[in-house]
Amino acid sequence: MTRKAEQTRQRILSAAGDLFKAHGYEMTTMRDIAAQAQCSLGLAYRYFDSKERMVAVLYEQLIIEQTSLLSQLPAATIADRFHYIMQILFTQMEPYRATLGAMFGVALTPHTNTGLFGEHTGAVRKQARALYIPLVEGAKDAPYQAQSLDLATILYGAQLGLILFWLQDTSEGQTRTRDFLNFFHDVLQLLRPLLALPPIAKLMVRLVHILGPILGEA
Repeated sequence: MTRKAEQTRQRILSAAGDLFKAHGYEMTTMRDIAAQAQCSLGLAYRYFDSKERMVAVLYEQLIIEQTSLLSQLPAATIADRFHYIMQILFTQMEPYRATLGAMFGVALTPHTNTGLFGEHTGAVRKQARALYIPLVEGAKDAPYQAQSLDLATILYGAQLGLILFWLQDTSEGQTRTRDFLNFFHDVLQLLRPLLALPPIAKLMVRLVHILGPILGEA
């Protein structure tokens, strides 16, 4: 893609994000997005075949932005570092909460172009999972390398689970999600030392073997 084409694509995507935040996902049409981006409707469809695809790309960009946060992570335990980055992710995603929630059903359909666990989004899942490797390896309580890779997969799965819970959380200020995140932090803090025990380590390997293929494990 040429630089001009990438700039056009980004302009359309930015226009979509602005309209989704201002008017909501359902009320925004592809024609509205094209007008906001000052391009033809045909050109908008050339870059994005649907609003759902735009939302998927917005989500991908939010995940990619986490890369810059890795250098800001505190020198702390795995549980603390995961808790920290999830809090930031929720803050980043808040303006798009209604938009992401609107495509929740589509995102869970594996055979669509925007399916969260479909083959078309495999690359972004691998990229998102890879973010958790330095999170684990840079922690005070980092395990040996093989376990670090397995933990990265599990933490990425936890991230997705927490996001899906957050999207459905109707409590005021999504307090149940905060409680859930705090609960996961405490459980992770308690379980981390147990990874030194062979039976627990084997259970983690089994879990990663089951979940890894759909979470982007290489």
